[in-house]
Amino acid sequence: MLPPPRQCGVLLLFLAAVVAQGMAATTEVEIEYGRIKGDYEPEYKLTGYYGVPFASPPVGDLRLRPPVPPQAWNKTKDCTIDRFFHVCPQFHFSKKEYYGNEDCLYANIYVPEEADNQTLPVMFWIYGGGYSMGDGYEFGWYRGKHIAASRRVIVVEFNYRLGALGFLAHPDLKSEAGGTTGNYGVQDQVAALGFTNRVCWHLTNPSSQGLFSAAIMESGSCSTAEFFISQQRAYEFGQEQIKAAGCDPNAKDVLTCLRSLDAFKFFMKKDDWPTNTTRPPLAPVMPWGPTIDGSKLGTPARPIEMMRAGDFAHMPRDFGSILSTRSLPGVKLPMSDEDFYTVLQHFYNDSTATAITDRYPEANYKNNDDRMAHILRDFFFMCPSRAAAGVLASHNVSSYLYQFNMKLPNWVDYDALGNYHTSELSFVFDNQWPPLLHTFGEKEKRLAATFGLYWTNMAKHGDPNHDLTKDQAVWTPFSMATQPFMNMDVPTYLGNNLNSDTCDFWDVHYTKYYFQ
Repeated sequence: MLPPPRQCGVLLLFLAAVVAQGMAATTEVEIEYGRIKGDYEPEYKLTGYYGVPFASPPVGDLRLRPPVPPQAWNKTKDCTIDRFFHVCPQFHFSKKEYYGNEDCLYANIYVPEEADNQTLPVMFWIYGGGYSMGDGYEFGWYRGKHIAASRRVIVVEFNYRLGALGFLAHPDLKSEAGGTTGNYGVQDQVAALGFTNRVCWHLTNPSSQGLFSAAIMESGSCSTAEFFISQQRAYEFGQEQIKAAGCDPNAKDVLTCLRSLDAFKFFMKKDDWPTNTTRPPLAPVMPWGPTIDGSKLGTPARPIEMMRAGDFAHMPRDFGSILSTRSLPGVKLPMSDEDFYTVLQHFYNDSTATAITDRYPEANYKNNDDRMAHILRDFFFMCPSRAAAGVLASHNVSSYLYQFNMKLPNWVDYDALGNYHTSELSFVFDNQWPPLLHTFGEKEKRLAATFGLYWTNMAKHGDPNHDLTKDQAVWTPFSMATQPFMNMDVPTYLGNNLNSDTCDFWDVHYTKYYFQ
């Protein structure tokens, strides 16, 4: 059995950067819905605004609908407490229980000192979690204080709806919402981005165009088919979810029933998830995702198809996209030969599975765990990232490919884990994540500075190559001719043709892979 989303590497992590007029770095500012009071933090020389509503609570009649703006308030809203007010409902894998609150559509905003009347870049973080778990704060792991303070950028982090509450699809929901269904979570992302005025889904989504100027995609890409679910499959899986929640999916009053339920009724137990071929391909690991509903307000088509057709957000200046090629997490499974072939047959049809076993011969790997990790890494992350970068290059859009390559410090068992999925996030945010009980040494600090410089250069300039130090190589935009990629290490260094033969193999077999 595959591990849960946080471990198995199917998280979607996005970072969008937009250029906007800086909010005043005073403790009180007027925004479009009313006045808010933030907390000035002298240690960081910034003001934090915590729990700023960007949409009305999606409860009652607003459940399973696209977000609507918050109601204006007359009194100054206290936004001084350094935390997220509510996490959207989800399953807590360590405690084995559901938690959260539907009233969860809030943002935290970090504004550097002396930002009044200046045009500063805004870095807008869209967290991952397989559309089923996570929040914009993540125990402080995603806290943007260090980036905002050291790089003089405004950082925004926020919550969006998850699981069935964010992605349940049904024909009646589509009828009442003007042709869109099963995309409430990503519509929350658009609402949050418009409020601060996102990347893959937003690169091709018409309602997001013009809202951002550069993008950094961490883990997965527009060509990772499994992250997007066909409308038919979404409907079929939704029927099972609705039945499990206690409503009749064919009843005339099904929406009334769904909106009257306790929020946690929407979370199907793993044992109840359907096991037939109509389920989404990543269930039970990642059962939810954006529904390809054909609507400009939702997901019109698979993003990679729209990108190939040139139907994506072309920027008013050079656009850059940084795509990562990291491996799956290294929490290894004690995988027998039988388990190995069971997993292959779960994801791939018979002819593709046979070709894969030939491409990844058993003799080349330490064990079945190592062999499967390489297969799924290449399939989900590395080769889709190369494919997306190639499509962008074909449209004369600058993109920059990287691989996180640094051996991790001694607070993890590197031989067991390798560079696991999400392992670079502590460096991106320059946050020495407390749950890992580690501190950065000198080399880790230098790598965090490198991430910060490259990433904020994307926000400020649309390319990463400004004010580089001896630790940072010049980053060449991707082209299919040489396929350059940056090795994120200390110092960084440029490579070419990352796993090229293997990705050529996957380019062929993506088209044969069973996915509707």
